Amino acid sequence: MRAVTLSLALSLVGLAAGSHQAPPRCRCTPKEPCWPSASEQAAFSASLSHPLLTVRPIGYPCHLPHYDAAECANVLANYQNGTWRANQPGASEYVNAEELGFGAQSCLPEAPLITPCDQGNVPVLGVNASTASDVQKTVNFAAHHNLKLIIKNSGCVYVSSLMGNGSLLLWTHNMQSIEFSESYVPLNAPRGTLGVPAVTIGAGVPWGKLYDAVSTQNHTIIGGFAAGGTVGAGGGWWQGAGHSALSPYYGLGVDNVLGFELVTANGTLIYVSPYVHQDLYWALRGGGGPSFGIVTSTTYKLHPEQTITASYFEAYTVTSDAFEKVFEVFHNAQGPLADAGWTGFYPWTPNYFAWTYINLNITDVDQAANSITPLINKIAQIPGVSVKTNQTVGYARFHDWYAQNFKNGSPNAIGYNYTAGDVVAVNGYTASRLLPTALFTDDPAHQTNLSAITSFCASLPLGGRGFLVGGGAVAQHPVSSAAVHPAWRSSLINLSVGVGYLDGTPPPLAQEAAETAQAYNDQLVSLTPASGTYLNEIGYWEGDFTGAFWGENYPRLVELKKAWDPTDLFMTVLAIGAENWDDTVTCRK
Repeated sequence: MRAVTLSLALSLVGLAAGSHQAPPRCRCTPKEPCWPSASEQAAFSASLSHPLLTVRPIGYPCHLPHYDAAECANVLANYQNGTWRANQPGASEYVNAEELGFGAQSCLPEAPLITPCDQGNVPVLGVNASTASDVQKTVNFAAHHNLKLIIKNSGCVYVSSLMGNGSLLLWTHNMQSIEFSESYVPLNAPRGTLGVPAVTIGAGVPWGKLYDAVSTQNHTIIGGFAAGGTVGAGGGWWQGAGHSALSPYYGLGVDNVLGFELVTANGTLIYVSPYVHQDLYWALRGGGGPSFGIVTSTTYKLHPEQTITASYFEAYTVTSDAFEKVFEVFHNAQGPLADAGWTGFYPWTPNYFAWTYINLNITDVDQAANSITPLINKIAQIPGVSVKTNQTVGYARFHDWYAQNFKNGSPNAIGYNYTAGDVVAVNGYTASRLLPTALFTDDPAHQTNLSAITSFCASLPLGGRGFLVGGGAVAQHPVSSAAVHPAWRSSLINLSVGVGYLDGTPPPLAQEAAETAQAYNDQLVSLTPASGTYLNEIGYWEGDFTGAFWGENYPRLVELKKAWDPTDLFMTVLAIGAENWDDTVTCRK
C-alpha cells in the first residue's frame, strides 16, 4: 500500500511539472500541515536504498534529555577531525554554517548538559543516497511536497549553502564508484573522435581517494587540495570552477570535465557532454551546484603521471615593516615565476611567510633551485628576516608530493604543514578575490593597486592564503568555453582571507567578525573592480554577488535556470536566482 501511495505521489509530480500553476511563495516547513506525514515519510523511506535519516546536529548526544556518554565522548574526540566530519550528515567544515544566525551556538558539544540542543541550520530529514535512483526519488519527493532541498557531499564549504533550517538533505557522500577508461569518447561525439584516458566517479568520491586510485593507473588528475583529501571531487568543486596547483598546466576543473550525469528538476536522469545538452554542459561548468540539477557522476580527463620538483620556503620577520617588504618582493616575482612554470600556494600569518610551489617544466632539482634562488636571496637580504626552510625536492610522481604534504603531512611535510594548518570545526567568514595577471607585470598603471594589495595582506591579523593557479592553460581556454567568471582567464592568483572566532563567542562579536570580513571583501573589490570571486570561497556579503561570481555570463545562466528549473527547486544561498529569495531561501521576495 505504501509503495502504491508513493507511486501515485511521484506521478503527480510529473503532472505538476507540466502545468503552468505558479509555485508557492514559500517552501513547506516542518511545523506546517503541508509537511509530509509520517506515513508519507515511511513510504518514501521504503523506496530508498537506505532508510530515511533523522538528521541531528553533531552535538546532539552531549545534551539532555538525550545525553549519551559514549556517543558524546566520540563527538568530542573527533570534533576537529575533517574526515570524521565529512562522514556526518549534520556536520560542516565551518561550525557557523550549522548555526542559524551570528553566534547562535545552537548545539555545541562542549556546552553544559542542560543547554538546549536546537536544530539550528541543520536539515531535519536526510537521504543517504547510494544510487542515481535515490537521487531521482528524492527530487520528486521534494518537488511534490514543496520542500527546501539541500545537497551535500563532504561539507567542505565556507557558507551555509550545504545546510538549511527545516530542509530535506540529499547526502551524496556515499556514492563512491570509480571507473577507468583508457579510451573514453563522449556520447554523440563526431565519428573519428579519438578516445582519451578518463575516470568516471560517483558524486561522493573525495579527492584523497581519487588521487590514490588514479596513481595506480600511472596517470594524474587535476583536483582540489585539502588536508586529509576530504574535499569532494564529484560535485561543487568543479561546478564552481575548480582550481588546482596543476591548473597552469592542464586548466581549471571545468576544463577537464568530459561529461556528467545529472538529475533534473523533473526527476529525469540525463547525460551531458559537449555533444549532448550543450547548454547544460556550458552552464554547470562554473554555474555552481546545484542550480540546474544534481550531478550523480562526473567523467574527468586524465593526464600522464610525471616527475616534478617542489620548492619549500618559510621565513619569520621581527617587524611589520620587514614582513611587508617580504610580501612586496614576493608579489613582484610572481609573474616571472609563473612564466618559469612555478605554481602552488603561499600561506601567511603575521610575521610568518611560506610557500609550497611545484614545477612540472623544470624536473632537474638543481635547475629548479637555481630558478627560484634569486627570489629567496632577495627575501633573505631584507633586514629583520630569518629564513627557516629553504628546500628544493624532486619527486618521481605528482602523487608522491601530494601524499607527503596533504595526506601524510605530519610529521612528513616539509615547510608549512597543511595537515596541521588546515583546521576544521572553526567559526569564520571568508573573503576571496581573483588577482589579475596584469597586476604582476611591469606596467606602472597596475603597480599602485598591487602595492595596496600587498599592504592589505601584510596587515591582516589572521593572515591568509594565496594560490598561484592561473595563467598558462587556464588562460588558453576561451572565455566562452564555460560559465566560470571570465576573470579566471586573465587572473594569476586567487587570494583568500578571513576572520575567525571561537565557540561560545557572544553573537555581537560574531557579527562583528562577519562585518570585518565584509570590509576585507569590499577593499579587495575596490582594488580589482573588473575581476571576480572564486565561487568555492565565497562570503555572505558579496553586494553584487551575481557580478562577482559570473560577470557577463549571468544573464544567460538565468535564462537556462528558468528553462531547466522553472520552480527553483534547486535553490541555495548566493546561487543563480537567489536574489529573488530571502536570506534563508525559504520564501520568495
